[in-house]
Amino acid sequence: MSDGAKLIRDRLRSVVIIRDSLGAGSGFYVADTGIIVTNAHVVGPMLAMSVQRFDRSKRESRVVRVATAYDLALLWDQTAAVPPPLPLADSADVAHGETVYAIGHPVGLDFTITRGIVSATNRLMNGAYHVQTDVVMHPGSSGGPILNERAQVVGVSTFGLRSDGLNFALSVRYVHELLGQMVVKPSSGNARRCVVCGTKNLRVRRSCRKCGVPLEAEGEAPPSSRPARASTPPIAAEDPTVLRIRRCADRLEPRPASIASRGCVVEIAWRGCALTATVFPGASEPYLSVTSPALDLPADESARLMRTALELNMQTSLEAKIGLRGGQLYVAADRALEALDDEEIVALLKRVVDVREAFLAQAAPPEKS
Repeated sequence: MSDGAKLIRDRLRSVVIIRDSLGAGSGFYVADTGIIVTNAHVVGPMLAMSVQRFDRSKRESRVVRVATAYDLALLWDQTAAVPPPLPLADSADVAHGETVYAIGHPVGLDFTITRGIVSATNRLMNGAYHVQTDVVMHPGSSGGPILNERAQVVGVSTFGLRSDGLNFALSVRYVHELLGQMVVKPSSGNARRCVVCGTKNLRVRRSCRKCGVPLEAEGEAPPSSRPARASTPPIAAEDPTVLRIRRCADRLEPRPASIASRGCVVEIAWRGCALTATVFPGASEPYLSVTSPALDLPADESARLMRTALELNMQTSLEAKIGLRGGQLYVAADRALEALDDEEIVALLKRVVDVREAFLAQAAPPEKS
């Protein structure tokens, strides 16, 4: 066995299976404090997931950060001894034509290694840059690492068209960014500012008084490897931003059948579609995430429907994009709220429904002659 093959094989112990009652995905350790990276669509709305290591041991790990805009999530394995973290490559070093390897659990075949090449390095999909590759991805591969020949992570397996060799891994640049957001900003005097919600905390506190993010004390491990908490965002139904979303929803034509709030979530029944608009505080500014109801992805039609979704997503004029979560397709749009006026919020809500209807029209099975 070559040294390169042995290096890739040794990375298996840093990859995990992530499970809940609905299905399974992949993930991998990125910090020696037990931080695990996966896709946001793998964890969905769950606050904790079952994690199985290569040695078959299992543990429950908390979901500590979710970045829906990038389809990334972080889990925290709090056990004392964790596998070595995978090294992260510099996204600028990823090259066309280089050999890459995927580790994951396609269709339940755990800890599978596949090999391919980089077809494109900066493919803009769903508002984020992806590495395009011919490495095979199947349900269960999502969230697993894409490694170069130096066994460094260059991307996170996200979605693909199995029949066409068109597969996409989220660029490692977003993993660097998400981990970097977990650093607590230094503050003067007796206060420290939380990077997640911006709240000032007394220096003696161990965690943020508002959102629960662990605050580093002097002399402790680097904060970039520490987990931040990502339970329900600390935004209430009477928050001015949530009330603004409700007012904008009421301007839709025809008027929605109903508009209701649950904390930071506004539920809108409009044109036969149950829209969900969620206000997140974000790391630096609040953002709005609008999603449509999920559509089942039948196994015998998955390749055709995914191709249809990809074609719609390639239309750059569409702000809302089609994503895949747990065998279902959904439409989502994520935008920073500070960049939106009320008219643009109304247009964004409408766009999600328009894209969903366009997909349903194009995805209809051809009539039999």
